[in-house]
Amino acid sequence: MNQKQYIKAIVIGSEIYFRTFALADNMYHHDGAIEWIVPLPGEKGPAIVYKVECSAMVEEEIDRLIPDIQAGIVPSLWVLTPCSQPEKVSDILIKKGFKDITDREHPEYGMAMDMDVLANLPQSSKMVEIREVESISEFSTWVNVVNEALHGWELLTTEHYCIWLEREEYTFYLGFLNRIPVCTAATIKDGSKASLEFVSTLKEYRKNGVAYAVCLKALQELHKNGVEIVTLRSSFEAIKLYEKLGFKPYYEQQLFSFQEA
Repeated sequence: MNQKQYIKAIVIGSEIYFRTFALADNMYHHDGAIEWIVPLPGEKGPAIVYKVECSAMVEEEIDRLIPDIQAGIVPSLWVLTPCSQPEKVSDILIKKGFKDITDREHPEYGMAMDMDVLANLPQSSKMVEIREVESISEFSTWVNVVNEALHGWELLTTEHYCIWLEREEYTFYLGFLNRIPVCTAATIKDGSKASLEFVSTLKEYRKNGVAYAVCLKALQELHKNGVEIVTLRSSFEAIKLYEKLGFKPYYEQQLFSFQEA
């Protein structure tokens, strides 16, 4: 694969990830050239525009959406990738009242790895018990770790997201140290490609190899199931972990927020 193909695979994986939230009964999903998810009124959840591929009449479409952004119906947070269209959509957003809030000192990366590198990765030296989540009880524990370690608030609830357990393409992992659940990961399979998601470790257990062990297990299972390419989006803090696992960065994500006049 060439660089453009890797970038496209990462972007598609990102879009699939965000669409998973639309499976919950407390979320609204708008499909189309501009695509977003947002919680239903009175509910909690992610609110983000994650796809902008509106090559024709984009300014008119943004103008049409601005009243709904101001009313909280459409998310004010927009993610742009190298696949966003038109090419100068960032300039158009700024013209329409958005602010570029990308943290360029601590960028978020779109990353990918070929499974060919898996055989050469160092094995984990950490004694971690890794379980594949199967029951509602285990999923509830997984949700609690993700909320505490990754988000810092109750983004996910067992009630709304246990439907994920019914999807064959989703797999969830819990890592235990001394019988304590301290780390999570998940994978979403899409044919010969997959994305690695929800990698999190409780603060007091970080930087000791637990996340590496859990992610390595998840990658090995994907390999057994015929996956050839794995993608993810990485925070600046996690890039060293993912590079150790064989991932390479292909682009930096841009983030824009609509600002009230």
